[in-house]
Formats: sequence, C-alpha cells, structure tokens
Amino acid sequence: MNKLKTLAFYAGIAIFAGGIAAIIFIDAEDIMRFFPAVMILSGTLLISASIPSMLGKNPKLAKELEIHEKDERNIRLREKAGYSTWFVTQFVLMAMMITFVILDYKLPGWIAVGALFIHNASLIAGIFIHNKKM
Repeated sequence: MNKLKTLAFYAGIAIFAGGIAAIIFIDAEDIMRFFPAVMILSGTLLISASIPSMLGKNPKLAKELEIHEKDERNIRLREKAGYSTWFVTQFVLMAMMITFVILDYKLPGWIAVGALFIHNASLIAGIFIHNKKM
C-alpha cells in the first residue's frame, strides 16, 4: 500500500508539472484552456493525499500522530471545525443559488439547489448514523 501511495505522490508531481507545462507551451481555445488547470488541481490533490502516508513511515512520528488523533481535545476541535465549515459551505451554496436565480441562469440554479439539498441531506444522514453509534 505504501508503494501505491509513493507512486501516487510521484504521479501527482508529474501531472502538476504537465499542467504547468501545458499553460506555458500550449495555446488552447474554448473549453480546452481549462484542461491545464484541471491537471494542476489533480496533481495537487494526488500530492496532498499521499503526503500523510509517506510521513507515516517514521515509527516515532506515526506514534505521535496516533496520539494526537485520539486526543479528546483534538477530537472536539475537529468536530467544531467540521460544524463551522458545514455552515460556511451552506451559506456559499445559498449565495450561489440566489446569484444564479437573479442572473436568470436556470440550469446552474437548479444544480445549486440540488447541491444544497444533498448538503443538507448529508447532515441529516450523518446525524442518524452517529446517533446509532452512540
């Protein structure tokens, strides 16, 4: 599994570098001009997803990370951060929905409504799942 994470890290670097090279050397038009940005984002996500597992190779650091992960204070901090992030996302989705409706963009407005519905449904589902565990 660690070899796969290391491979993902190097693949992320290659995709990120390819996106930078595409921005510099390719003169794209229309929808293809967003392709380098997608490559850069994909490379960044691969790199950031594989770094924690690469740090876990050090046994001393892995033990310290495990202690911090199970610390009650850190658990409460993560819960509060997740709760406040949920509200920020809620307000951003509502602002997007209202903006699309005001600008008379029907399809993006309906997509924002669907995203808002899924966002709220995930909160309700999460509450039911966590209540059953406790």
